[in-house]
Formats: sequence, C-alpha cells, structure tokens
Amino acid sequence: MALNILDTNGATITNTGTEFEAYDVIRYSEANPSATVSVTVSDSSAADLADELGSVSANVTGSSDDNTITTGAGNDTISGGDGADTLNGGAGDDTIYGNAGNDKLIGGDGNDSITDGGFGFLTGPDGSLQPEVVDIDGGDGDDLITIERFAPLISGTIDGGAGIDMLRASALRGLTIKNVEVLELADFQVSGSSAQFESFDKIAGSTDPVFSFAPSLVVTDSAHLDLSDELGDLGTLVRGFSGIDVKTGDGDDEFAGSNVNDIFDGSGGSDLINGNDGDDKLTGGAGNDTINGGAGIDTAAFTGNFVDYSFAVDDGSRVVTSVLDGTDRLTDVEFARFADGVYNFATETFTVNSPEPGTPLNILDTNGATITKTGAEFEAYDVIRDSEINPLVAVHLVISDSGTVDLSDELGSGSADVTGSGGDNAITTGAGNDTIAGGDGADTLNGGGGNDWINGGAGNDTLNGGDGNDHISGDLGNDVIRGGAGNDTIDDGEIFGLNPEVVDIDAGDGDDSISVGTVAPWNSGTIDGGDGIDTLQAASLRGLTIKNIEVLETEGWSVAGSSAQFESFDKIVWSTDPFGDFRAAVTLTDSVHLDLANELGDLGAFINGDVFGIDVKTGGGDDEFTGTDGNDIFDGSSGNDILNGNAGNDNLIGGAGNDTINGGAGIDTALFAGNFADYSFALNNGITS
Repeated sequence: MALNILDTNGATITNTGTEFEAYDVIRYSEANPSATVSVTVSDSSAADLADELGSVSANVTGSSDDNTITTGAGNDTISGGDGADTLNGGAGDDTIYGNAGNDKLIGGDGNDSITDGGFGFLTGPDGSLQPEVVDIDGGDGDDLITIERFAPLISGTIDGGAGIDMLRASALRGLTIKNVEVLELADFQVSGSSAQFESFDKIAGSTDPVFSFAPSLVVTDSAHLDLSDELGDLGTLVRGFSGIDVKTGDGDDEFAGSNVNDIFDGSGGSDLINGNDGDDKLTGGAGNDTINGGAGIDTAAFTGNFVDYSFAVDDGSRVVTSVLDGTDRLTDVEFARFADGVYNFATETFTVNSPEPGTPLNILDTNGATITKTGAEFEAYDVIRDSEINPLVAVHLVISDSGTVDLSDELGSGSADVTGSGGDNAITTGAGNDTIAGGDGADTLNGGGGNDWINGGAGNDTLNGGDGNDHISGDLGNDVIRGGAGNDTIDDGEIFGLNPEVVDIDAGDGDDSISVGTVAPWNSGTIDGGDGIDTLQAASLRGLTIKNIEVLETEGWSVAGSSAQFESFDKIVWSTDPFGDFRAAVTLTDSVHLDLANELGDLGAFINGDVFGIDVKTGGGDDEFTGTDGNDIFDGSSGNDILNGNAGNDNLIGGAGNDTINGGAGIDTALFAGNFADYSFALNNGITS
C-alpha cells in the first residue's frame, strides 16, 4: 500500500489536526525532503505529527482554540495561539511560543527556547480577570525559558530539567521553580521571594540588545536572602516591600529600604545604601560606601575593632575610614557597630561589647608623643592609639615598672613601639607591626600578629614572634625563642661571645633565617627550623641539636661541628655578610666519615679538624684541606684542590682537576682513579707531578 505523503513545496499548508495526522509523511518535497515545512492547524483537534515529520524541521502554528501539538525530532518552531495549548517539541533544538492562555509547554530533548505569556490575565466566567497558569518542562538540554507576563500574580511550575537552563522573567511570584540554574532579567526588574532567588546558581542582567537592564530585584518577603554567590561581582539594585534582609556580592550595589526595619550587607564593592524608614542595620562591607540611614534609629555595621577606624566630619556626613572596610560616608546614622562594641554619634561615646551605648570608652591618644606609665596604668585604658584621626599610626610607650602587661586589646591592630624597664618584663602587644625592647631582666615578650621587631636585651628571655614576618633578637643570656608562622629572622647569642650559651629556638612555619653568633667552644640546646626552607648562620655547632634546617651559611672564619651535624643540611653556602664574604670553612670535630659532595656542590671550601684524624669528601669546587696530626682521609672529588696532610699517615685524593698534594710528616699515600700506565711522572724542584 502506498504511503500517504504531503509535499508542501514551500507553501504553508492549513488543515485540521485530524487531516494532518491522516498523512504518513509530511515533507517539503520528494526532491528536498529535509527542508523545513510550514503548517497551520486550523482547529482544536490533536495534531501529533512526530511520526509524520520524523526528523524534518517544521514551523507549526495553532489556532485560537485549545491546541495539542507534538512535533518530531527536527528543530521545530511551534506557536500555540490564544487558547490553553499543549505544545511538545520532541527531540531537537525547538522554539516554542505559548502566547496567551494557560499553556503546557514541553521542550523535550535538545537545547530549546520556550516562551510563554501574554499580559498575565485571563477573563473568568464572571468576566473578572484571572491570573494565568504556567506549566513548562524544559526537558534535557540547555534551555532558555522566557515568561512574558506583567500580572502581579501568576501560578504554576517551571522545570528546567537536566542541563544548564536559563529563565528570563520579570515576576516570579506564584511560581514553583525547579532545576533552573540562571535567572536573567526580562524587564527593568524582577520580583520574587528569598527562596526563589536563592534557588538559582547565578543571577544576570538582561542580554536584550535593545533593553539591556542591570539586575534589579524586588524582594517580596522578610526571610534572610544571601545573594553573594548568585551575584558574584555583579552590581544590583535591591528593594523590598516590608522589612527585608539581604546580602549581596562584591559588585557596586544600590539598596532601597522599606518603611520598616531592614537589614542590608553590601559585602564588597562601592555601594549606595538608603535605609529609608525604620530602624535599619546597614553594612557597606569592603569598598567606599555611601550609607543614608533615613528616618528611624539606624546602625552602620563595620568589620573590625573600634581602634581600627578613623572618624571625620565632611559637609554634615560622618566619614569612617579603615583598611578593612575602606572609606564610608554616613548620613542620618545614629550608631556604628564594631566587632568590639557600639559607637554613639550623638554622645561621641563607645560601649564595649554591648548592643546599647553606656559608659564611654577610656581612650589614650598619644598624639605622637612617647608616653611613660606603669603597666597597670596602660592596661586601665580601653583603647591606645595615636589619635582619632590616625588610629593606626604607631604609638610610643615606655613601661616604667616590671610585671605583666597585656596590651593586645588596647592596641588592637594598631602598631606600637614598647620599651620595658630594667626588671623582668612580660609584655604582649596586638596585631600591628610592633617593636618591643625588653631591657636587662628575664623578659617574656609576645608580639602577637603583625611583622614585629623584638629584642630581649640581656637576661634569660622568652621571645614569641607570633604570626607575621618577625625579627627576633635574643642578645645576651640563655633565651627561648619562638618565631611562629611567617618568614622570621632570628638572632640569638652574643656576637663573637666566648661564654657558652643554652640555645632554645623553634622558628615555626615559614622560610626562616636563624643566626647564632656565639663562638664559644661548647654550647647546648636545640635549633628547630620548623616547616619551610630555613637557613642557619653559625660559627659553631658543637653541643647543639639541629632539626629541620635546610641551609647552613658559614659565619666567621670556620664553622665547627660533627659529621652528623654537617650532613643534616641540604646545602652549605658561603657567608653573605656584607662586611666579610667568608668562604665556606668547616672544622670537623669527629673522625666519622663526612661526605659533603651534595651539600657543597661546586662550592669550594676550607676543610680542617680539631681531632686526631678526619675523613672528608668534598664536592666539585676548588677546596683546601688542612690535615690533623692523625691519619687523615681526604677526597677532593673534582676542582683544583690544595691538600696538606700534615702529620700522620694520610690518604689523599685530589680527584679530577689540577691538584696540589703535600703529604707532610708520616707515610702518606696519594690515590688516583686510573691504572698506573695511564699516568706520567716528572720532578719539578723535588716535587713529583
């Protein structure tokens, strides 16, 4: 039986749904069967054309009645007319227009574009206006769904299905939204609830080539709404009907509050915040913000402690500045909330850790002077700063008595130059870049956060750098030094001192530089570099336990140590002292075999010992070896080496390179790598070469 085929031949064919379904095949022509066809369904009868069209793309237009239209696997365009239509695009990248009426629109597989809407109202049986019902299923694929409705209330469900789907809308109220990742404005604003806005992964401005709107959101409820992830760096306008609570992203936002109590957090960006009526809590966050509280008792909230901010008045506005939050301009704002309390602009008072103003804060403004007081007198203050205008300028304090003084709260993140008395001081500063000098007693100095300079002076001190890149000097005495996190510079021991010291250093995390200046023949204690690439400058290692130090930098004429101590390093380098570029010089204190080929690399070194017989191998540099009075073993590897065996029966290896070997007293042996026949011999002034 022959197939019943409809060839449109480029014309738009109008039939009833039943008449179209009577065909077995609908196509453009026998010669061009894959070209797009255009058909119009003239009545409300169902038109399931999936089999008839197959993979042919079709432009299908419905009537003004209630149409049920299904197309095939092509890239189809379906327009439903004014009735309550059910339109199914099937497979393919389809474009579906529901137009007016309560439509059910199904995209099917493929990246579909689905548009529904008229003016958002239908006429009910009694002639009244009724809101339309939306029923959209995008199906699999990255779909674009557009709702063109302006009614204050619509209802229904939008399900994007699998894929990265985008919704363009001007109103979300009344809708249930599922599996839609991106919200794009279809108008100058979009209204919806907190839950609806937070259901999206991203909110974007309009991409309409004619009307390109930045995001403008109207929040319809008072639930907390955090859009920091959805907006990212995109600025937006946010407003609401009654008491909204919104946090935006890092863009330049504008907030218009309601007539009751609002909460707004602008995060980053330079925001424009208008609280309007009500008792509002307004946070500009990072960036240079403008905050207008409007009517009511309003509070501007800030991230840091009170001492971190400076205050000024400009043309009737309060200007509040800090490193954390930038420069904010406040108008009609009654209170400022900080991490450690509340400031009352009317009374110019600060209340610590209280939601309401009370007893004024006791503030010491040094105004650039050096202030001398007892520790108790300094601790009696709530805030110590240079001035209200410059709260982060370093203050200069002298503590006139000994004892424990904790100024971490008083200083906050401000910097301080603190000098202790000659007694036993226990001083703690804040999170700024501080300088602490302890004097002659047994001091405990704690730098806290920041890049601190700490000097213990004479006495057995305990010095803690805390976080930051600190400079810590133990000076005289048996000190305990803790660098903490950061790239610290630690100096312990009397420079060229001859008195033995007890060393206790833990540099902590970071790439630290540690210097032990004593040249006493015997010290004791532990040096631990901690995590990181750490460097030790030392003149003597004897008596010390070395842990987690990667680089030894020679300091002085020679560094004395055991074979195990030298081999504990990854690298040995010359001194970088600008006043004396000392070549790497090693004095070995035991007779255990020492292989420095990896530690020295191509660096030349002086090698000697202070025991009876040493056993050393160096690297590829030009080395000089001075033997002991015992039986020494030396292997110069490569390089032009000078070997002096001195007394004893020595085994001396020059290795590759032009070497000079002087056995000295005793029965000495020069060792060579090759066979006897590979070498020639000559005498030069009694010297065999």
